[in-house]
Amino acid sequence: MKGNQTIPVTVSILEIEWLSDHMKDLYIYMSQLEDTYLFENEFIKILLENQHYSGQVLWKVFTPYIIYAMTSIAYFSNHLISEQCIGFFASDYEGFGHPGAMRVIIVCIGLSFLCIEMVQMSYLKFGYFEDFWNLFMVSSVLCNVYLVFEHVYNFSNIHYDAMI
Repeated sequence: MKGNQTIPVTVSILEIEWLSDHMKDLYIYMSQLEDTYLFENEFIKILLENQHYSGQVLWKVFTPYIIYAMTSIAYFSNHLISEQCIGFFASDYEGFGHPGAMRVIIVCIGLSFLCIEMVQMSYLKFGYFEDFWNLFMVSSVLCNVYLVFEHVYNFSNIHYDAMI
């Protein structure tokens, strides 16, 4: 490449030790801003881009959701067809997996997702209900947890054929 010159550049690293203890407060402040002008600032872009969120999202959100979804599909397709259910933790079906463990996974992960949604509700107030996907998430998790408990305890006296 003719005509290109190498230019020496001095690079300095910005130490922001005082900010590392207050990153959570900064994120909360930025999440509550109505105007997005702050996100055009280069310093803020560097702070947000260097936090390596993709790994955290993968392990803390995506992986539990995949476990929840696959367990729900396996439970509802294999164990919900069993009319008798002798207890929440019992293995009452000879098919795929242990239904007691599946029930625990569905209920525990579902309730943890609902807790996350409740935190969002507390921050967003009525704005939370403006997004269809928020309502879809809450209603789908509630329906799954309800179906698990209904299958075990039949507290609504729903006939088995109607539940399927």
